Amino acid sequence: MFIKTTIIYFVLFFFLFTIIFHVTDGCFIVSKIRVQFDNRLPANIPKPLVVHCQTEEDDLGNHTLTPGQRWGFDLCEKPFTTKVTCELHWNGLYRNHIIAFNAKWFNSPCSGAVHCVWTVNAKGATLPHGEFHYWENLPPPNFNSIPKI
Repeated sequence: MFIKTTIIYFVLFFFLFTIIFHVTDGCFIVSKIRVQFDNRLPANIPKPLVVHCQTEEDDLGNHTLTPGQRWGFDLCEKPFTTKVTCELHWNGLYRNHIIAFNAKWFNSPCSGAVHCVWTVNAKGATLPHGEFHYWENLPPPNFNSIPKI
């Protein structure tokens, strides 16, 4: 009788656990994070933006975005360990090793720490309340061409 009751409780617990896990979109106890890239590059330059992101566990592949398009993904945050790094390529310019999300951020530059929206423009990539990442091989400004006052 004890073994039969134990098996029944185990099966019920398993079904309850899978229902809870399914309802929470795969994130059980931890928060679900949305990382997104918005292409705000000039439409007059017909080169697409290529975004490549990866975590320690997953390579999310290359994603090609035309001006005005966006691409993003959801992940379950593992406290103090989840880290997403990305590379951006556009029109001969690149930006490598952007940390798109890091669970170690105490004052998250992401709005609410559940939705990280990166905006990519002709100068680089930025978060709404974070630092700006210029293109790595962007030519330096020509200060000689600036008119003197």
